[in-house]
Amino acid sequence: MDKDMTTEAAIDGVMKEASPTEDGGQGARVDKILPEEQAIISARLLGFGGLLPFIFLAAATLMELRTPIAPAAALLIGYGAIILSFVGALHWGAQLSSNQPRAGRFVWSVMPALLGWAALMMPAMMAALCLIIGLLICLAYDMRVLSKGEWPSYMRSLRIILTAIACLSLSVIFLPLLG
Repeated sequence: MDKDMTTEAAIDGVMKEASPTEDGGQGARVDKILPEEQAIISARLLGFGGLLPFIFLAAATLMELRTPIAPAAALLIGYGAIILSFVGALHWGAQLSSNQPRAGRFVWSVMPALLGWAALMMPAMMAALCLIIGLLICLAYDMRVLSKGEWPSYMRSLRIILTAIACLSLSVIFLPLLG
């Protein structure tokens, strides 16, 4: 990695506004295109930042384990549903930017959101199981997409790590079953 490519530079690249459009738009701004190394750092920072609610809510759930549906557990399930929806949306975005969009991928992209929505109506332990299975199915599907070279290779390890931590966080909901 380039010595000048620091975490701070990656954050600055994401947060700074790009220059105005050349088409004369009045104050219109465009997203800055990131060099690959900066995109990798940005994806990792934002991905791991997205794990913070999982970690904090899992810890809060551990502190409230008197009942299987403690308020923190409900929040953890809600966040899990949001993230499951986001994981599906990765495919929606990829299809929108594709020169050859596929109908099946559009359909697939909304399935995680529907599964997450259904989980919100389930008892805590069933919801957690549903979300964990959904995240693992999405991971398996994403590994297939990655093996075809349709996404950047750095996504492989990022998706595995993020999914593992999300699933482990959701699994604390099952601790009351251990006695």
